[in-house]
Amino acid sequence: MVNNIELNHVKHKLNNIKEDRILLAISGGVDSVFLLDLLLSSNIKPILFFINYNPDDNSNSREEICKEISRKKNIELISKTIYLNSKNFESKARKKRYDLLNCYANDNNIDWILTAHHKDDQLETLYMKYEDNADWISFLGIRETYNKIYRPLLNVTKKTIIEYANVNKLNWFDDISNKNLNFRRNKLRAKKIPIIKDEYPELVEYLFNENSKCIERFNLLKVEINKYLKLYVKNQKKEYSCISNDVIMITNQIKFKLFYQHILADRLHSQVNCTRKHWENLYKFIKTSRCGSQFEINENIKLLKDREFHYIYNDKFIMQNNITIKYFDNDWYDTKFLINDQNNKNFNYIDSFNLSKDIFERGVTVRNWKNGDKFYNKESNSYKSLKKAFIKNKISVFEKKIYPIILNSNDEIIFIPNIYNRYKYTDFSKNLITLSWVAK
Repeated sequence: MVNNIELNHVKHKLNNIKEDRILLAISGGVDSVFLLDLLLSSNIKPILFFINYNPDDNSNSREEICKEISRKKNIELISKTIYLNSKNFESKARKKRYDLLNCYANDNNIDWILTAHHKDDQLETLYMKYEDNADWISFLGIRETYNKIYRPLLNVTKKTIIEYANVNKLNWFDDISNKNLNFRRNKLRAKKIPIIKDEYPELVEYLFNENSKCIERFNLLKVEINKYLKLYVKNQKKEYSCISNDVIMITNQIKFKLFYQHILADRLHSQVNCTRKHWENLYKFIKTSRCGSQFEINENIKLLKDREFHYIYNDKFIMQNNITIKYFDNDWYDTKFLINDQNNKNFNYIDSFNLSKDIFERGVTVRNWKNGDKFYNKESNSYKSLKKAFIKNKISVFEKKIYPIILNSNDEIIFIPNIYNRYKYTDFSKNLITLSWVAK
């Protein structure tokens, strides 16, 4: 018989997000189909998001059932196809799944990303942490909320899901990869968990009690982490964060780890689960490395050390850039260049300069700094090192990577905001163009 207490508890949770924009990660399996049915019965119409990893034909069958549900229920379905090799498949698939979900959510004003993790999934996770003798923070297990991720089924058993699906005649397609015992979780689910449930119920109770205690402990710790964020985070943009090197005053490794995990998730929308050793190495790097040194948090997220601060950023953000300035749409990282627009209240003006319309129309480009760049100094009739000018003007090692260098059609540096201006016109009767560098 379907456990209505569990269902009512979930429906109460769903009622709290009724007015929000919802993205549901759907696999075509019974768990996500069950969650979709609960959403629809609560008058919540989510956007569906399916990822086809192409491990076998079964994945295509599950995609088809998701398309069928989308058509019948008149619900939008976003379908992504990716290819992963078999090495560390589960880990890669999980990372890619959350990267794609978060990316879509952030680009489309989604309030919540729902996944159908349930109580049995939580038990498996907690038991694996128990086997690994993991630290207490790991016993948080699968978190109900994590930034935009929301898992409303963590108190619902697999038994209840199956019974509900059968009673309500839901259509789903089982993922046969779940039967692959080469994966640790699958082997645990098939071999150990049934025995633990039947013969060691006190262990099950212990694991869930530990989980509850750790959640309480974590909630208290979050208050302290928020204090650290105010104390050490000096600047936060959409694409990067600037953090004081004094953060090494957080000597407790768990607090240090949570501090950075919050920044990575909140600003860069990246869920980073490194080993204990990796977090220790990050701490040592901040404490002992030289200015200009770089640390790889993962394949996408980097940390760059400066004198008083360090910067955490997505490597794609500071890729080399080169644009031709036009009259409109001159985006430069998180800034812009405006032409003949000096009083736009939507922007914060950093610096402006004038150049002749003739020079502008022959072509003006903006690129990143290159080692060895020099600019002409009219007073001394010589060329000066831009690297030294950056140091003199206290441009940080991170800002240096994205600082705009403006060149004419002959590839000569003509303007470096707040540092250098080749054309200082005194006769304003000429036909001039005003180029302004602004923050969005």
